[in-house]
Formats: sequence, structure tokens, C-alpha cells
Amino acid sequence: MWIYGASGHGKVILDCLRANGKEIKGFIDDNLSIKNFLGYPIISFSQFDSNKELIIIGIGDNHTRKTISRKQNLRFESVVHPSAIFSSYSTLGIGSVIFQQAVVQSGCLIGNHCIVNTNASVDHDCIIGDYAHIAPGATVCGSVKIGSLAWIGAGSTIIQEVEIGRNALIGMGSIVIKNVPDNAVVVGNPAKIIRYQDEHEIHKKSNVYIVGAGGFGREIESWISLSKSFRDNYSLKGYIDDGTDALDQYPSDYNILGKIDEFQFKDEDYVLLGVADPDMKENIVNRLNDKVRFLSFISDSAIIGKNIEISNGTVIAPHAVISTNINIGSFVTINLGTHIGHDSVVSDFSSLMANVDLSGQTKIGKNVFIGSNATIFPGREIGDNSKISAGSIVVNNVKSNSLMGGNPAREFPKIFKKSN
Repeated sequence: MWIYGASGHGKVILDCLRANGKEIKGFIDDNLSIKNFLGYPIISFSQFDSNKELIIIGIGDNHTRKTISRKQNLRFESVVHPSAIFSSYSTLGIGSVIFQQAVVQSGCLIGNHCIVNTNASVDHDCIIGDYAHIAPGATVCGSVKIGSLAWIGAGSTIIQEVEIGRNALIGMGSIVIKNVPDNAVVVGNPAKIIRYQDEHEIHKKSNVYIVGAGGFGREIESWISLSKSFRDNYSLKGYIDDGTDALDQYPSDYNILGKIDEFQFKDEDYVLLGVADPDMKENIVNRLNDKVRFLSFISDSAIIGKNIEISNGTVIAPHAVISTNINIGSFVTINLGTHIGHDSVVSDFSSLMANVDLSGQTKIGKNVFIGSNATIFPGREIGDNSKISAGSIVVNNVKSNSLMGGNPAREFPKIFKKSN
């Protein structure tokens, strides 16, 4: 059993599962910087084997649960804490959770991926729609109907036979005595409508910009168009590039929206590095680090093995293979078809271009560039700021600041370390 979501809600689900004697193997989380949680391992969704393992979503936000539940080929588990009372004459949908001391009386229908939280009470003959959340201490009286995606705030009360619309939000402590329409936000005693929310307001997609409108940036645009997991959670808005005419000769669905130092990002925005040159990547990060958050992109068709650590701002292209027990630093580029063998390290800002074969137990230093179709023999170390030309076969260790090429690779004139 795996829990999707290494956060506070996931902690409580962990307690529920353990109280039921379930074996928990770990957590799944999209934040690749988290390595373990409450002593359990954390893996990315791309590492999860949905054909063999059950999953339960440990996220309180209704819209996020809905998005995750629609990922392909997942098998979900439901759980009722032993201290809860769940009538044998009621029905519990897949993926739903009944927390500690909650009560669900006879004749209720609880939909899929619902939450009946701590000390909440759902009386007889209620219908709770999919993805709804009954928060701690809420009281739902008999014969109430609650629409899908609705949120019933902590300590609120809904009197008998009231209907709560889809995506409605009931504020904490509210007393609801009449029907609530779809998308309405109500608060108070008695509860009154204060506004309406859009169906997707709670779960807006974050805007993402590609920094760099050259060839590699346009490749990322293409990969994003094929990535369902990216499109489910993010919205690509366009490019940021100091060369405002960079797209003039090339077809693209997006425009250059501004220059790197001038564009005004919002707090919720992300950027992807659309350049592969290590020095350029480091320069851009230094210019933007205090202005916007950097996002990692992992193609849906990449193969990510077990015990993989991937740091912030990294791009992994389609059909790349990351074997097992590998540490990938921040702002790393791993291009099409590249293979990284077991027990290897790829350090910050390095770039492995298309179809590179990095054998097992290799160590790539910082700001390294390895050209397409190069091969690195097992156990070799490539020093910081080195460049390996395309098609090279590296059979020996490479010192820092080296330029290597050929078969076997030989050193060309030195590349002196750039000054700070």
C-alpha cells in the first residue's frame, strides 16, 4: 500500500492504515526534493508500479484528489479507522477515508475519494458525492444530499433534508438551514451566500514559462504537449528570452513574452530552463533565483528506477532511462534516449545530450557538458566544468576543466575555470 501525498493529511491516513494492520511501503509525492517522510521512503509517481500496488490519496484538497484519481491504471484502497462507526447498512466508495471517531449511520451512500474527517458525523440516509470533504467536527443531519467536490467546513452543521450543491463551500462553524446551490460559498448562522466560486477556482493550474526559445526550449514545448501529467497540473504560457526575435524563423504555439531581467512573474509562477549549456543555465538561475520558482520536468515516457534522487530544475526528456540508486543534482539536463547506469551521480548544471550512455558507478561533476552519443565507461569520474564532444568514448577519468574528444577520448587544449 502506498500513500499519495507526503503532507499533514497523509500523516493521518498513515495512522488509519496502520491501525487496520495494513502494510505501508511508502509515500508518492510530486515534490522531488523530499527524500523520506516519517521514516518511509518517497518515490515519484513515475516510479510507482500501478500494476502491482494499491494506493490511497493522502491529500485533503478535493480538486487535487480528483486530478490524481484520474491518472491511468491506478487501483485504490478505502479505509475506515477502527475507532470510527460505519454502519454495515451504508456503502463506502473506492478511495474514501473515514477518520478517527467519525460516525456514518445507516442507509448512507459515501461516494468515491471522499473524506469524512475526525469526529465528523453523517446521519442516516445521506448521500455524499464523489470527492467531497466533511471536515473535522462537522455534523450532517439525516437525509442530506451533498454534491461532488463540496467542502463542509470544520464544526459546521447541516440540518436534515438540505441539499448542498456541487463544489459548494460551507464555512467553518456555519449553520446551514436551506439548500445551497452549486459553487456557492456560504458562512454564518444561519449560513448566507457571500459569493460564488468557479468550478476550477480551488485548483487553478500554475503558469509555467520556458526560459530560452532556442532549439532545446522548443523541444521542451513539444515534450510538454505529449505529457498528460504536466498538462493536468500546469499551463504553459510561453517563452522568456532576451532575444525577442528568437522564434521568428520557427513555428511555435507560443510567443516570447519578455526578457529575463524584465518579465514580472507572479508568486504562483514557475519556469523551466530551456537551455542546455551549463554556463548559461547557471547564469539564468543566478538572475532569476530570487524572482521565481524553478520547476523540474520529467517526460511521461522516461523510465525512472528505484532509489532515485532528482533535485530542483532538472529536465528529463522522453525515452531517457535512469536506472537505480542515482543522484541527479539541480538544473541538470538529460536529453532524448540517454541512459544513466546504476549507482551514478550527475551534479548541478550538467547536461547529457541525446543518446549518451553513462555506465554504472560513474560520477559527473558540476557544469559538465557531454555531447550526443558519447559513452562513459563504468566507474569513471568526469571533473567539474569539463566538456566531452559528441560520439566520444571515455575510458579514463577526466580532470576538471578538460575538453575531451575521440575514441578513445583524448584531451584537447584546456578550458580554464571561469572566474566568479
